[in-house]
Amino acid sequence: MKHAPLLSEQSDDIQGMLKSGFGWLKSSRFWLLTIREGRVDQARAWLAKLVDSGLVVSAKRVGTGRKKPEESISEAVAVAFSFSGLKKLGCTEAETHPFPTAFSSGMGSALRKELLRDAGRDQWRWSDVEDPDGRQTVHILVAQWWVLDEKSRMEDPDPDAFIVRTVENNPCSFKKEEDGKLREPFGFRDGLAQPVIRGLREEGGPR
Repeated sequence: MKHAPLLSEQSDDIQGMLKSGFGWLKSSRFWLLTIREGRVDQARAWLAKLVDSGLVVSAKRVGTGRKKPEESISEAVAVAFSFSGLKKLGCTEAETHPFPTAFSSGMGSALRKELLRDAGRDQWRWSDVEDPDGRQTVHILVAQWWVLDEKSRMEDPDPDAFIVRTVENNPCSFKKEEDGKLREPFGFRDGLAQPVIRGLREEGGPR
């Protein structure tokens, strides 16, 4: 019987964000993209150009080489799709391999909000599922990080293809507070929830 390859053997096809928080890149921006009606081909073209730019860093690039990642990676990009986004781009589920229910129902579903105790307190202007209240449905999230005080090389999303919203960090919060604890760009404690994904590292021995 043929076994599926280990994650560590597929690291060149896994985004680097799953292996690193890119802590040495102090500037960051998050793009929330909604594909405009009739502009799917343009959206695909922009995404293809982003992939070809070399800015989407793989887990293999983060974890290999003689140089430390901070010496060779000055900018990194990661891309994520909501279930609504995959549907918009024409991706369909197979009966034998459907998407997980938690993913297809989305963070904006009533059940999910109840489980997270967000019901009645939801003030987001966007949603990852089609929303009857008229909030903008996010199809794609593009996260980017780059060296502080330098200019990003990523080309902005095509406004003809996407409705674009951005969330930017505050680089000044990237410092140790009086309590000696490091804060990430949005002011939260850093390094508390960065799990090691089983199989992503090449492991040897019982450790």
